[in-house]
Amino acid sequence: MPKHWSVSLLAAFLNLLAAGKLYANCEVPRYQIGEAYPPSAMTKVTVVNIAIRLSDFTIDKLVCLAPTLKDKFFDKTILVRIFSSLDAARNYHYHPPEATARDYLWASQQHASYYYDAGQHVEWIRLMPDGIDDSETSSYTTRIDLPVTKRPVCKLQIQDRCVIAFDHIYDSKLPGSGTVTLAAQIERNGSVSGVRIVHRGTSEDKKARADFALKNLKSWRFEPAQKKTKIQITYSIEPALTPFEHGINVQFFLPDKVNIQVNRVERPN
Repeated sequence: MPKHWSVSLLAAFLNLLAAGKLYANCEVPRYQIGEAYPPSAMTKVTVVNIAIRLSDFTIDKLVCLAPTLKDKFFDKTILVRIFSSLDAARNYHYHPPEATARDYLWASQQHASYYYDAGQHVEWIRLMPDGIDDSETSSYTTRIDLPVTKRPVCKLQIQDRCVIAFDHIYDSKLPGSGTVTLAAQIERNGSVSGVRIVHRGTSEDKKARADFALKNLKSWRFEPAQKKTKIQITYSIEPALTPFEHGINVQFFLPDKVNIQVNRVERPN
């Protein structure tokens, strides 16, 4: 075996050992099973909805939860949708024929999923801060392939604290273009408190834009930590001529900016 292969294999082995030690004695979050759906002829995937506490949506705890779910459903190809509400886990249906406000509420409470396919040797966890935007290509979603070889890093984070939930941003509820800057504090339990306006911007619709930003930032939830974290976020809303699938494109440039592009061009009938 070539020397560089031996070095690579040794490094991979040491990484696996480190990951094993990292999660050997971790805390497995308590979960409750909501609804389960048998595999269809097309997908052949068993789908199960479960609920855990919102504070348990941390990368470490989700990685710890994975072996428990794998042991329970080891003989199936399984997709586990993980909600922060048992009510949502019992009632959520993927893409109902006519979605209601309650369907969107239940969808918004899904913040992670687990997938295991024994035949294909595929196993992963996805952390989804915005349950309504749950596509695999979402810029918010962090996919963690299992088993891990090192501590995973999430896409949206501030000072190593992952964003685990925030309210979905709808283009129909956005104010006019402009910026607003807010300051706040992430508490040890992950909630955001003390949100205040630092700068309203100079364009029109300042109050509506500030109200929108205040409400949205207060909805953010982070991983718990041992200390509080101060943050300052600028929301920037701007028009875009390029059409988006839902008329809006939201980009997080953390730790300090959220950029929202809105396509307000009316399309011909």
